[in-house]
Amino acid sequence: MLTKILLILVTIIITITITQVVNIYPSNVLSQPVQQQLQLQQQNHPITSSLNAEASGGSSNSNNAQVSEKNNAEQAQVPPSQQVSEEKKYNSQVTKVLDQMNAPLNKTLPSSTKTTLGTEPNNKNNWITANHDIFNTRSSNQTIIGKDNVDKLQVKWIFNDPSGIESPPLVIGDRVYVQDNKATVFAFDAKSGLNQWKTNAGNGSGAMHGLTFDQGIIFASSGSDAKVVAINATDGTILWKSPQIGPPSIGYSIIAAPIVWKDYVVVGSAGGDSPPNTGAVQGNITAVSRIDGHMLWSFKTTFGSWVGPGKSPPNGGATAWSGGAFDPKTGLLYIPVGNATPDFNATTRQGEQLYANHMLAINITNGKLVWATPFIAQGTVLKNVKIPDTMDRDTTWGSTLSNVKYENGTLKKVVVGSDKRGDIIAMDAATGKPIWWTVLGTIYGTNVDPQRNGSGLVFPGATDGAQGYHAVDNNDNTLYFAITSNGYNFFINGKDTFIEPVINSTKSGIGNGTITSIDVQTGKIKWQAPINLPTRVSPLVTNGIVISGYKTTLGKPYTANTFGIPQEGPIAPTGMIMALDKDTGKIIWAFNVGSEIGVGGPSIGHGMLFVPTGILGGSIGSLVAFGLPK
Repeated sequence: MLTKILLILVTIIITITITQVVNIYPSNVLSQPVQQQLQLQQQNHPITSSLNAEASGGSSNSNNAQVSEKNNAEQAQVPPSQQVSEEKKYNSQVTKVLDQMNAPLNKTLPSSTKTTLGTEPNNKNNWITANHDIFNTRSSNQTIIGKDNVDKLQVKWIFNDPSGIESPPLVIGDRVYVQDNKATVFAFDAKSGLNQWKTNAGNGSGAMHGLTFDQGIIFASSGSDAKVVAINATDGTILWKSPQIGPPSIGYSIIAAPIVWKDYVVVGSAGGDSPPNTGAVQGNITAVSRIDGHMLWSFKTTFGSWVGPGKSPPNGGATAWSGGAFDPKTGLLYIPVGNATPDFNATTRQGEQLYANHMLAINITNGKLVWATPFIAQGTVLKNVKIPDTMDRDTTWGSTLSNVKYENGTLKKVVVGSDKRGDIIAMDAATGKPIWWTVLGTIYGTNVDPQRNGSGLVFPGATDGAQGYHAVDNNDNTLYFAITSNGYNFFINGKDTFIEPVINSTKSGIGNGTITSIDVQTGKIKWQAPINLPTRVSPLVTNGIVISGYKTTLGKPYTANTFGIPQEGPIAPTGMIMALDKDTGKIIWAFNVGSEIGVGGPSIGHGMLFVPTGILGGSIGSLVAFGLPK
């Protein structure tokens, strides 16, 4: 009797649970196969089936007994090592259902004649793409958090993630969206931090750099799946996935926040570095349709004989992995392109290497190149640079677009880009012609190549300079850069490369940095705030303050990876988020978030500050939400 009561209770719990799942995901959200699978689970569960038979008068008892005896006999004939446990059977069934829930619906979206720019009055408290708006400014017009109260910010909630989070969260009304480095997209209630849904957009790629929201749809890159994904922002269902844009088998991936305008969704390639990859990836910039993800055009960012066949090791790279700004008035994309590969050995890639280390302007409607401006490449205006690049100087981390009013009353659209040496170039948005250029940070020993016995001391390294996005306040034409410097020794022996940190080259052992304010019109420095630690946190500017951060020391000595990035030391590093006075650079607030801050930096909106933590390849991360006292 007791056994029968327990069986009835278990059956009720199972039935209620499955019914709740169906209620949570109604018929218009779940695909038909998933509904059928859930119904089958309810009908075919051994306890449910047994009691259903008993409730029908026991007419199926003999049949059930026969089936059970047959199953037991078949199971007995299978060697114990090959028998599948009930736990594995159950979890396998559930996994299939969850996979089906994550499957794309292959739904066609309506054609769009408008686009969310992020600068509209109704987006005052929103953050619609990785760098706030379609112009990539990382500048918010919100007025809730500012110079007078930023020091009163309190932690409101924390979400811990088993993967790192490097990208800035989106803020849309009372929802927060973020993608971790495994390409999982999460939606949270902004006030409580409770997860509303999560969706796996792909396999990730060690580092993912953000999402874009447009008219109720989240557009995401998928990492090593090499696809673009459209997600319903309300419930997390995947509406469509594009075809693969490049071959993941050679390391190709997509990691930047898509650029969305009308029916165009634009992404760039990643995975071109050698090391750690083979160098076989040759970059491209691709547009897919907002309607269903089919490919519209693809621009190849490697051009010329330097990437011809027969090169050993193969030449390539020039990937557009960090996204860029867009001008909806002219239809021009402004996308920086990274270094050529092999990263540290130019033996097989002498001469002109288009379009590695260039800023490109591309027509979004047809994928045609309008202009290309070199940074550390042939034809550059930069002084005292060694060409070809053998130190992974990447013209990357996006671009910004500003409408600058000069003293004579003329208006000019200006594009600003940077590289990992610390070079900054402001360009005419129409022609690409450099207007002004400067270099930030410590520059030393950069006119040498990596050597078998070491290059000698070089400042900065391959992960320094402008290692992050910059911000621009278009209200007063002011740029804000976070620059990092440290000393390294570059070693190369054939295909083997190692960048060794010169630990005593800086006081902290891991480098130092600055937050620097620059006049967009002239390129002159307005102020500079020195930090004794690396400032690899993309700044944002809002309501009289600049928010950035830095990493604390590991102590000395420490191990390092191939690129000289610290790994293990006698002290556990953490991350500090800080606010500076926009006019003076004075630090007016700082807070230890307990882990290294994601290089993509924070975002702000809905009266809250959102700080991602986690690093490239790291196994843990978080999202820390700050708000003002009630």
